[in-house]
Amino acid sequence: MPEKQARPIQVPLSEGKFVRRVLIVAGITALTALLWMLSGILLLVFASVLLAVLLRTVACFFSAHTGLKEASSLLIAGLLIVGLAVTAVLLFGAQLRVPFDLVVVQLQSVQQTIVSYFDTPTIKNLLSGTSLEGMVAQALSWSTTAVAGTVSLILAIVAGVYMAIDPDVYREGLIKLFSRSWHSQIRATLDDAGAALRLWLVAQVGAMVIVGLLIGFGALLLGIHFPLALGLIFGLTELVPVIGPIVGAVPVLLVAAAQGWNTTLWAIGLVIVVQQIESNLIIPLLSRRVVHLPPAVGLFAVVAMGVVFGPLALVLAYPLAVVIYVAVLRLYVRETLGNSPEASGSN
Repeated sequence: MPEKQARPIQVPLSEGKFVRRVLIVAGITALTALLWMLSGILLLVFASVLLAVLLRTVACFFSAHTGLKEASSLLIAGLLIVGLAVTAVLLFGAQLRVPFDLVVVQLQSVQQTIVSYFDTPTIKNLLSGTSLEGMVAQALSWSTTAVAGTVSLILAIVAGVYMAIDPDVYREGLIKLFSRSWHSQIRATLDDAGAALRLWLVAQVGAMVIVGLLIGFGALLLGIHFPLALGLIFGLTELVPVIGPIVGAVPVLLVAAAQGWNTTLWAIGLVIVVQQIESNLIIPLLSRRVVHLPPAVGLFAVVAMGVVFGPLALVLAYPLAVVIYVAVLRLYVRETLGNSPEASGSN
């Protein structure tokens, strides 16, 4: 008869190993909870990183073409960005207010239609918010959100300027959080991520400018009111891929709707044509070396982060997904699997 194979003797976990594993699980859980609680701060940090990358990209352009020192180039880059923002506010501020007010009026009209359709006191109060308590609560909520948003914006700008002035301090500090054996991989990953963010920012800003000009010029030719303001709004919404163009089309269509159905149909055609030009011509030309996320990944990244973390995450979701994608390519696909994908460039 064949001999029975002896079963391996299972040595029970010692008390020390069991406690160590429990502490590891508890530590991972606590770290996850902490990151979740600090998600808003982490998003602000990433916004500062994006601003620092933008400042240094513009500064490197000036330094390469003028021979200026790094400090002078950074100063010029900062002044240029601030100057463009102030100029846009001064030139288009008055024009921007009118289409926004018109959009609000149109939305209020839709709201009143819905309220009249659901002609019940409960739904009326819920949709119209006419009660004094509801109006006061809504006003306090808006004011608190506005103050918090302003403070967050100032913090992100100040931190971004500090990071742009001396990025090596923060870069090396982050690297030191990891084991020495991982320092070279983390450093290379940060280099790849920085290059990917620079290329993405250049392509995105270029697309925003071109698309904004096309919408503004098209609205001017079609006789749609406030063409410059609509072009600026549409260009700014391009900062949020996938969802941004849809949101940017809303003011164009609502302003056109106030001028009649004929103008509305022309506005719909304008938006469709510009979006087709963007998808098939502008983006491919500007993004030849940029990391391309699969469309579904980019869409779910934007939607998921917007739902979970709020409006700020909508703006930061795509570049953050680019950074995560680059990190996966470098640390997992290359270092773990042994493949050699391009960290930036078309796949």
